[in-house]
Parts: sequence; C-alpha cells; structure tokens
Amino acid sequence: MDKINGNKKLLIIEAHKTLSRSLSSWLLELFPAIEIYQGVTGEEGLSIANSINPDIALVDIALPGINGFEVTRFMKKNRLKTKVILLTSIEGQNYQVESITAGAYAYINKKDMYKMLPSTIQSIIN
Repeated sequence: MDKINGNKKLLIIEAHKTLSRSLSSWLLELFPAIEIYQGVTGEEGLSIANSINPDIALVDIALPGINGFEVTRFMKKNRLKTKVILLTSIEGQNYQVESITAGAYAYINKKDMYKMLPSTIQSIIN
C-alpha cells in the first residue's frame, strides 16, 4: 500500500469507541501521514466535520441521534468536499440504495471492512 503524501484528514464517526480506536490504529499503520479525528454521534461528527472539513469520513449508519444517512446528506448539502464511506453491520440492498441516494462515495459492510477499506481509501486519496 502506498503511503499518503501530505496530510489528509479522516473522520471516524462510530458509536462503539473500541471499534473506532481499533480502526484508527490500523489505518494509521497503513496510512501514517493521515490525521484521524473521531466522533461518537452524528451530531458530534457533523460538528467536527464542519470545523476540519475532512477528506474522508467513515460513518456508521446506526448512530445515536442523527444516523449515517442523515450525516451524509448534511455533508453534501453543505458542500463539504468529504467523501463519505458508510459502514454497517446490517446487510440489505435497501441500505446500499439509500447510501447512493444520500451521496455516499462507498458502502461497506463491517464484516468486509478490513479487506475493502484500504483500497477504497487509496482510491480517494489518489
């Protein structure tokens, strides 16, 4: 995997703090030049996104408060340059369709994220 040149900002919005910390550590190993920010609710994530305008956001669909679809729509409506990757542990075509409709760059099931996230992130930063 190529290292990122220059600092890119990645925001993880995930209610499960253990998963968020694990993802952060793993992604920093793969992409050491990336700056990672974390939020646990949709509202907190949007507040962070508005202040830092991240390049990438990994957003859980099932967040407390504002869900991941709403977070994605808000980012698009407010013209943030952020590429949103929606994550979920629930399978279903309805989620894939709603992800596209909301404006997400990608939709990844959490069971596949360790094999799919690196290449998806790489495609965004290239």
